[in-house]
Amino acid sequence: MRGDDLSEVIASPAFSQYPDDVRLMAEHLATMQSVRPHVLDCQNAGTVMRFLCAFAAQKEGLELTLTGCERMMQRPIGQLVEALRKIGADIRYLGEEGFPPLRIIGKPLDKTPLRMCAPQPSTQFISALLLAGIAVETNVQSPYIDLTRSVIRDFQAGRISRLEDVEKDWSSAAFWLEREALGLPIPEEIFSQLREDSEQGDKVAWTLFEKIKSRNLTAWDFSSCPDLYPAAAVACHVLGLRPVFSGLQTLRLKESDRIAAVEEGLRAISQDPHAVVKTYADHRIAMAFLAAGFRVDNTACIAKSYPAFLSELLDCERLVALREGDMMPVFQDGLLTRIQTDAGRGKKHALMQAMPLMESEFVWLCDADIQPPPMPVSLPDADLIILPLRMESEHIVLRSLLTLEYAAIQSLTMLAAEKGHPVLCAGANMIVRRSAWEECVGAIRQDIPSGDDMFILEEMKRRGKKIVAGPAQLTATCFSPSSIGVLLKQRARWAGKAPAYQDRDILIAGGWTVLSNLFVYLLPGWAVIKWVADMLLVERHHKLYAYPEKCGLKAWLWGALLTLVYPLWMLLCLIVGVCRKKW
Repeated sequence: MRGDDLSEVIASPAFSQYPDDVRLMAEHLATMQSVRPHVLDCQNAGTVMRFLCAFAAQKEGLELTLTGCERMMQRPIGQLVEALRKIGADIRYLGEEGFPPLRIIGKPLDKTPLRMCAPQPSTQFISALLLAGIAVETNVQSPYIDLTRSVIRDFQAGRISRLEDVEKDWSSAAFWLEREALGLPIPEEIFSQLREDSEQGDKVAWTLFEKIKSRNLTAWDFSSCPDLYPAAAVACHVLGLRPVFSGLQTLRLKESDRIAAVEEGLRAISQDPHAVVKTYADHRIAMAFLAAGFRVDNTACIAKSYPAFLSELLDCERLVALREGDMMPVFQDGLLTRIQTDAGRGKKHALMQAMPLMESEFVWLCDADIQPPPMPVSLPDADLIILPLRMESEHIVLRSLLTLEYAAIQSLTMLAAEKGHPVLCAGANMIVRRSAWEECVGAIRQDIPSGDDMFILEEMKRRGKKIVAGPAQLTATCFSPSSIGVLLKQRARWAGKAPAYQDRDILIAGGWTVLSNLFVYLLPGWAVIKWVADMLLVERHHKLYAYPEKCGLKAWLWGALLTLVYPLWMLLCLIVGVCRKKW
């Protein structure tokens, strides 16, 4: 409106780094400066649709159709159109009344101040009028409207003369505050360019996430900061908080129905932490779940408001989680690429494809039924870090028995790792230095469908690599099989491939495990000795790796049952393994 040549803005090197909606707005305005377009596609950018509607309505001689994506056709614009019509605008609906697409014939408008009353589906209706130079009187109280007036004053006073002068966005910072509240790493100095004296309503994000981080949030009204809701909702879910949220009514009309989208995503990750969350092409839904470490179906939509988010997120992660049968995240040119593993080939095939592309220093090897803990800021200085596991299951018998089994095996593994010489290890709980993995990759047996973790382990021992036990805060969660039958098939697969391990220590440990269980029935009193020894290992694991439950009388009684049943269970697994596999 000032008459600047926007083609110069578009040609600047920094233009490609601007959010998609900012670039779309600039490109459409530049088009309107040079030609008289018939149709402009606002895609899913409500800002562009609303601001161009008010701008085009008072541009004399312009005939224009504003359209957008399917979701845009569902987002109401009736109150803005009716307000403009009151001062003489010629705007017609080409589809459903009150919704885009719009046919606009620009003409001089009446200078009478418009009266805009609450409630409004979006404060952008009022901001669009103000930015187009139309006088507005309103009883709508909103920091967004206050911010619009403030920016106009700064622009007129010369305090803002170019896009680089605009302050950073608190609503985008919310996703880093979310990660901080969850104890996840964030880029250094990410908050340094935010203004504490900002008039942005979303600067309350700092207070909101401080309350979440301290687990002190019981209620929050999002009326003046609705963009913060997705990040806050995901963070509260992960931390187990159940505050009362209000002021969410406008979220139904955003790029998606954000209330429904968030609820659907939270249900999905509650059932399966590795589920792919449906974003409905909504940038804030995608960033809210990505920031907390979950997977989403669409990352391209993030460019709408924060093009650098994904690369900044990856830059602050030192670990890449590779899960069996999952879509594998891979670092490549600072962008997130995904490699699909072939069915049945699991981590091995994924690693073979992914490792050459990775830039991260460490790689976390985990199975599909493992939920890694939050990525740490720092790791022990080692080539291989063996991490503790805890068991979760909805099946009370499986949970009780497998928790004891895992705790005993894990404690033995961690004890050996502390001595630098582990003899038992599960691939679901290893962090490996990429350079060490590349040195040892030749040890992987291509003729065996799995077990790559064991071959890597024995090769690292041969090469004298540094192997350590991970700290308690890196305890991962293992979700047990859903039934005894599934568990039997899993253990039979382990038994079937066991003889392929040529490492002497592994074979001795495995053989002793079998014999010590058989001695329960063969030697008088051995059951008591084994029961006490196993439970002392369990006690050690609980003490060192922060299980919430304590080893009391109930756990010892479960241990006694397990001592008697486990040898029969092991024999059954071995028999099925022999029948199912070629030794």
